[in-house]
Amino acid sequence: MRSFRMAILYLLAEEPVQNHQQQDCCLIVEVHAPDEIDNQWVQQAAGNAIKEEFGKGLTLWSVNEDEALAHRN
Repeated sequence: MRSFRMAILYLLAEEPVQNHQQQDCCLIVEVHAPDEIDNQWVQQAAGNAIKEEFGKGLTLWSVNEDEALAHRN
């Protein structure tokens, strides 16, 4: 059995989304994926899932963990 190392990818939506209280929020996507996976494929898959959830496509930017954490507050 082949084992894969996992990577954590962070994607930040270019524009805010509304939460259940109709407040604008910064959407940060944290993806755990095999280290060898194509990052563009992961970004596209995340974009498709977001389109299904929010009913519109959002541009996602790849960011590092520090940048993602900076947008949490």
